[in-house]
Amino acid sequence: MAPCHAQIYLDIKNAVLAKTVKPSQRGINESFRGVGRDLMNQVLEELKGVGFLKPYRKGYA
Repeated sequence: MAPCHAQIYLDIKNAVLAKTVKPSQRGINESFRGVGRDLMNQVLEELKGVGFLKPYRKGYA
């Protein structure tokens, strides 16, 4: 994981834990506007892969 990628991963994970961001592409995109869609999707998939997020409707839980 690249340093930038790792930082965004941690930022998104912490924001979801703090409930300041909804665990969905739209929710994360609104809070992390500078993050590219591909990177955001990759981080969401990684969080899902480690069991932190579970698919739920059009987002995650």
